[in-house]
Amino acid sequence: MSTGLFVVVLVLGILAALIMLSSSILVWFRRRRRVIADRLHSEIAGETIIRSPEPANYRGATIDGYPIVNNDGMVALTRQRLIFHTLTGKVIEVPVADITGVREAKFFKRTVTPGRQHLIIQTPSGEIGLYVRDNAAWIASLTAVAARPIALGGSMASSLRELERDVHRGVRKRRSARAILAVVFTSIGLASGLAAGISAAAVAESISADRYADGTVVDLSDTGKGYRPVVEFTPDSGAPARFTGSLGSNPPAFSVGERVRVRYDPDNPQDARIDQYWQIWFLPTFFGIFGAPFLLGGIAFGVVTLSGRRQTHP
Repeated sequence: MSTGLFVVVLVLGILAALIMLSSSILVWFRRRRRVIADRLHSEIAGETIIRSPEPANYRGATIDGYPIVNNDGMVALTRQRLIFHTLTGKVIEVPVADITGVREAKFFKRTVTPGRQHLIIQTPSGEIGLYVRDNAAWIASLTAVAARPIALGGSMASSLRELERDVHRGVRKRRSARAILAVVFTSIGLASGLAAGISAAAVAESISADRYADGTVVDLSDTGKGYRPVVEFTPDSGAPARFTGSLGSNPPAFSVGERVRVRYDPDNPQDARIDQYWQIWFLPTFFGIFGAPFLLGGIAFGVVTLSGRRQTHP
């Protein structure tokens, strides 16, 4: 296989790996959205629901302590609160009693999305921005629910329920972070493994018909970052040929005058390489070494996440 064809095969392999990674992330987002929706339904089951959980996008806030990163998630409204669960496990909660107004705005915190209008929730401390499916419906619901005073109880039972809810949220955030790391790490590891396999197959194919010859290092090519050996050898055709090694190093791994074993393509003697492991198998090995820790880490995070879920749901 020629060098050009090898590069094409490698690029196609990397593209396939990236497509697989993107598909894995997309599948994760869909599953994660369903999990968040179910969790939010369960959390507000005992309250008077004004708007059931629906997809939304958090666009930031002008209030200290709120997340600064935009995030997708699910939002719901009850008589007591507006609650937003992000896909990464954060919970944003605004008591209805704290809502002083609601408005639409194209710009919020100097950001804009063509064709979208922010839904701005106003509180005494500042504003929270969201993207929702139907701003008009949300404005009507928020205006209606905020117009009715909500009695805030201070009983010991309600305090204990709030404390229990906070504990569960902290546990969910940790599990969510582990689940995200499991998906990302595993995807990177699988993509790198795929690239390693494809490049290894391409290398094996390219050297399958190689012949061997004795060569001599006649020069060292300075690449600016290292020195690559320039080797001269005589193939079966009889005409001397030269090639430059695929890898360089500093200090140089070879010296001028050093004898080396060469393998070459009999149909194209210029397509040659030094018969050493790293000169031939560097790229597949690199992808394998790079991806292995990610794959092992992803599996570890996945096992821990599943173990935690089993303990919670025996």
